[in-house]
Amino acid sequence: MFSNVIVGVDGREGGRDALALAKQLVSKAGKLAPAHVWFIDPTAPLWGPQAEQSSQRERALERLAAADRLDADSSPLTIADRSVGEGLRELAVSHGADLTVIGGCRRGLIGRVVIGDDARSVLEHTPCPVAVAPAGYSASPAVLREIGVAYDGSSESQGALAVARKLAARCDASLSAFEVVQIPVYVRDPWDVEDAIDRRLEEARERIAALGGLEAH
Repeated sequence: MFSNVIVGVDGREGGRDALALAKQLVSKAGKLAPAHVWFIDPTAPLWGPQAEQSSQRERALERLAAADRLDADSSPLTIADRSVGEGLRELAVSHGADLTVIGGCRRGLIGRVVIGDDARSVLEHTPCPVAVAPAGYSASPAVLREIGVAYDGSSESQGALAVARKLAARCDASLSAFEVVQIPVYVRDPWDVEDAIDRRLEEARERIAALGGLEAH
């Protein structure tokens, strides 16, 4: 399916989840490259002395090899940056990746607000499709059996549907498309709100059903 995949690894469970999912999504003849963004002091120049950079990189590689159980021939791509999203974007562009796989954010709501959400950062910055592995995926990798697509008729949703169709065909999975119908904010008669919603729902069902080869929701 995807021929050039980079995987965000960090020596923690999220990186192992991402690796497990990436192995399911990469094509048989494709390349899978672990990638690690290691942080630098925000107050220091982006590129510090070469010796110190090299030392930090070597320490990062040693930690990753042990923590993520990487194969001997899977030395990860590394980059120094102040943002996981920016770092993975640079790696995705420079290596021509057609998919980036990461682990989901494990922080709670307050943690995401105060500390940040690396998964959201990657989604906002990376130019290629992004797959996010659910927490605990590495412990029990699941074969893709049901695929859902958020669809609203936009070019972005059409692109998502095209990728989902290919995945479903490859994995022999069922395919569904989902459209959210918004409640009308204005109608002439307040009593017509329910009828207006019903009409929009029916139009959405017909629109998705016309795509063919999937279940409409």
